[in-house]
Amino acid sequence: MRTMHLLAMALAAWLLCFTVPGIAQQVEWPGRERADTLAAETLDTPFESLKPLFTRLSAPRPGSWRDLYRDPGQSVADYRLRALVRPGVEFSVLHLQPLGEPTVSHQQLQSAVGEFIKRFFQIPVRLLPVVPVADLPANARRFHPQHGERQLLTTYVATELLQPRRAEKAIAIVGLANIDLWPGKEFGDYVVAHTVRQQRVSVISTYRFGVPTAEPEAFRQVLLPTLRLAAHEVAHILDMEHCIAYTCMMNGATSQEDVASRPLYLCPSCLNKLCWNTQSDPARRYAELIAYCREYGLTEQAEAYARCRARLVP
Repeated sequence: MRTMHLLAMALAAWLLCFTVPGIAQQVEWPGRERADTLAAETLDTPFESLKPLFTRLSAPRPGSWRDLYRDPGQSVADYRLRALVRPGVEFSVLHLQPLGEPTVSHQQLQSAVGEFIKRFFQIPVRLLPVVPVADLPANARRFHPQHGERQLLTTYVATELLQPRRAEKAIAIVGLANIDLWPGKEFGDYVVAHTVRQQRVSVISTYRFGVPTAEPEAFRQVLLPTLRLAAHEVAHILDMEHCIAYTCMMNGATSQEDVASRPLYLCPSCLNKLCWNTQSDPARRYAELIAYCREYGLTEQAEAYARCRARLVP
């Protein structure tokens, strides 16, 4: 009898190992309580109705942004108190500054990125004349010592090149390079973006996403991650923090793969922040983004925007 009792206890313990840890991991996930609080925040009426369409973030995978960094997230109420960059109130236009030696396809990509930022943020965008690599000093560029790629030094581009070119009333100036970016020997071999929020300056590179060609699918393969990256960095300049509650374009990323896997949409909370800041109509914004995505063959993204718009305009 004692043997049977011990066997029963051992079986129960074995089953417990397969059931409880999953629950415990969910409960003990660092930041979960804060994420739940942010997700429970009551949003403005049109945005609250979007919540059922969006997926809550689960426990972070090892090595992901949320695993490595403890982002506090940001509520809509917090954002209203601290948002300093207000398009249409103090600032008028976003400048997109091409860098490098763009081909015809790169020029088309730059135009497509500018048009997307305009529709996504509902702000005016001006595409500036290209700055050739030859215009940069020798200490601002290099060839990668192992792989040989040309690289631009991000600190120089951001603070010495772009910041002086940013008009006082510009929302921001965003450099768009078709050349790889180097953050300096202290910080690694390359980055895909470098943003200085206080100066309202960002530089991003399409180099790691491939070469945009006239073939539509090849063009989309470069366009889509570029849009995700550019919109994420511009949102930071507009004082939006990383999202820790939902699957969202404002999720943090630690790798190029993370950047490429982020969705092209904002969760209801982040959208509430944006539309409050820019005083924009979410239904109209969705309509413009649907048209954009259909034009460039971004079918999945067009469908996601259409589902959201249907909630707002039955």
